Amino acid sequence: MATPANSQSMFDAIYDWSGLKVFNYVRDNFNPHETTILDVGAGWGKYSYLLPDYEMDANEIWGGYITDNLLWRKYHRVIHGDICSIETGHYNIVIMGDVLEHIERKKAQDLIKRLVDTCDEIIVVVPFEYEQHPTDDNIYEEHLQPDLTPQLMEELYPQLKLYEKSEARYGNKNAGKGIYIKR
Repeated sequence: MATPANSQSMFDAIYDWSGLKVFNYVRDNFNPHETTILDVGAGWGKYSYLLPDYEMDANEIWGGYITDNLLWRKYHRVIHGDICSIETGHYNIVIMGDVLEHIERKKAQDLIKRLVDTCDEIIVVVPFEYEQHPTDDNIYEEHLQPDLTPQLMEELYPQLKLYEKSEARYGNKNAGKGIYIKR
């Protein structure tokens, strides 16, 4: 997700439906003093704002987001690279907020299998049926899985189960979003 342009758009982006659902899920189920989190595809640092009292590392593939958003000030550690080709080690929680749709299907399936085995919980937020092209010269913003639906998620990612679904409008579609957790 591109960096919000102003304080109002940042507030709206932080406290959107999925951000609040992830915030509540983490707070209700994990002690901040005993929990490590990896924010995959950290972008501008949304989850560092939502969960500041958790020990959180970031992974970001786009170097521009790391430098433009000063991610090293928001996270304990920043890992620059493709999550599909780096070893992360163990985290209590891996958050992939609006990331899975940016990864080619087979690589994403392999990634989910690996992460499910190396973390206590995984939280995946995806938009349903949402096409997006590269933006701001960032080729990684393209949705490589624009056809995701609840049914397709169930078929492709059996390690995950639907936690919450939004029927709310997302972009130009009415398909909504889904939040998935480890089965």
